[in-house]
Order: sequence, then C-alpha cells, then structure tokens
Amino acid sequence: MPGDRAVGKARRPGASSATAPEQQPSAATPATLTGSVVYPDGTRVRIVQIARGAQTAQGPGAFPGQAFAAVEVEVTAGNQPIDLNRVVVTALAGTPQVVVAPVYVPEAETADFTGRIAAGAKKAARYAYAVPKGPTSLRLVVDIDATHANAVFSGPLA
Repeated sequence: MPGDRAVGKARRPGASSATAPEQQPSAATPATLTGSVVYPDGTRVRIVQIARGAQTAQGPGAFPGQAFAAVEVEVTAGNQPIDLNRVVVTALAGTPQVVVAPVYVPEAETADFTGRIAAGAKKAARYAYAVPKGPTSLRLVVDIDATHANAVFSGPLA
C-alpha cells in the first residue's frame, strides 16, 4: 500500500541510520483493525478499542467540533523487555490514505506509551487522531522499536 511506504521506521537516538540488511526488522503480517500482529519472539501488538468522538475543548490547539478516532493499543512483550518510551503510532485515513494529525484534547483521554515492560508483560496506551466523521478507511502503523517491523492494522471505520 502507498501509505505503508510513507510511514517508515522512526529514527531513534543511538541507532545507526544505515542499518545493515541482516539487522533490518523482519516483516510482520498486517492485521485488520480487530486483529493482532505477532512477532517470532512472542511480542504482540493489538488494537483493544477504537472510539469516535468530537472535540469540545476551547483554546490553543483545540478545534471544537472536529471529529476524532481514539485508538487504544496494547503491546505484550515477548521473550525480551521492551522500552515503550520509543513507540511511535501513526494513523492514515481516507482514500487516498494520508497521514492524519494527532489530537491531544481532554475529551480524547489520550495517554502515550511510557516506561518499560518486562518479558511477558503487557501495557496499553490511547492515541487520538483527527479522522473525519462518517465511514472511512483507517490504517494504523505502530513502530514499537528498532528491532521489530512496524505493526500495520487496516480496515473500514464506521
């Protein structure tokens, strides 16, 4: 999909910008919005919930009436701990798919990933994006770290 090429791996401090082919993350099988992406090391990423809403907040950075989709994402660490402070979640919507802006207003109840999780542990975070009202297609790209390929979720959003 064109949107997948538009969302590459995030650059992370301390990581080489010219990663050797044998160090590239292995590809992950894309999932539907209700599915899971599971990696060979047992790490799992899934969408727990998607909720629609509209901004009501007033003030700087707020757009009252603008629709959003709030997405709860869960990461379960496989056989190694994961530093969740480096997770990058990107949303694309529409046809053609374009990157949509994140929404950080109180009514979206967002909470980014933070901290570390031990092997076998899981943690969820909530992100919101300015997705237009009405049916649309949504693609969510979750880049958890430099060693795992991006987890890609896509499907229709009512």
